Amino acid sequence: FGYTDENLVAMPYDWRCSPHHLEERDGYFTALKEVIETTVAATGLPVVLCAHSMGNRIVQYFLNMVKCGYWTRRQGSESGERLSPEQQRSAEDTSVDPAGLEWIDTHIYSYVAVGAPFLGAPKFLRSMISGERMGLEAMLSYDEGVQFCRRLGCSGLVLPSPEHLYFEPSKPLLNVYEKLAGGWKEYDVLTGLHEAQATHQLSLLEKFYSKNPYWGDKALEAPPIKRLFVIYGINLDTEICYYYHRTPKNKLKLVPTDSTRYPIPATTDHVIKAGVASETKTTRQHVLKMRTGLDVPCWWDGTVPYASFTHPTNW
Repeated sequence: FGYTDENLVAMPYDWRCSPHHLEERDGYFTALKEVIETTVAATGLPVVLCAHSMGNRIVQYFLNMVKCGYWTRRQGSESGERLSPEQQRSAEDTSVDPAGLEWIDTHIYSYVAVGAPFLGAPKFLRSMISGERMGLEAMLSYDEGVQFCRRLGCSGLVLPSPEHLYFEPSKPLLNVYEKLAGGWKEYDVLTGLHEAQATHQLSLLEKFYSKNPYWGDKALEAPPIKRLFVIYGINLDTEICYYYHRTPKNKLKLVPTDSTRYPIPATTDHVIKAGVASETKTTRQHVLKMRTGLDVPCWWDGTVPYASFTHPTNW
């Protein structure tokens, strides 16, 4: 493609942290902006941003900061230093900044989103409820896997939200068999985390995501880029929703395959194994039918389901 060390620049980030802390602690987004400006000055051309997986949410956050005038306000402050956590979270003026949009048009030619979880990925909900050991079974117990996932500050970038955009007609991502209620109860993401006693994670989500002026509802908005290209993988079974039961110790546990104690409702849309419902080669995407009229089966990259990948078709 003709790229060299002079015009191809990597910007790795600490994926354990919330984007707020990436800027507060590391000045990451300020450094990213400076790298883009330096590259444009050196080449005489606007850049192409390319991000993979959760890195796409980092790019979205950065573009929201530019669009809402983070650096314009910073330049207007007396010190010119990075805004404090309180200034970031309580900023009243997060309207569109014309100077920010002009900067984007001048410095960014296009944005290539590879495997982007535009609506998050349900797999991360499961990991925070019942744990994910990520191939480290020899090192981590199930309880350690749960605690590891619940301590990640980045989780708000990839938790599935809002749930109603995943299905047409709408249905829950999380189902729990409640013995006292006499059957299945449907929970949204935040209620599910509460029922799983993930209180630390809930406090992180409220403090650094839902009240964050550069995230919250803005996470669903189209990035202010004139050219967006979305690339994704296909043909792998992909988790989409879950079936849990409550243990005597009040913990949520995935329902075993072929359980008669917790009978899972029959479905033709997904294959259910060990409490995990997945999109497969036979899954008909009702969201696709609603948008285009096409009624065909399709399934995706093993992590991010169809509705999340294709959310940009709503923009």
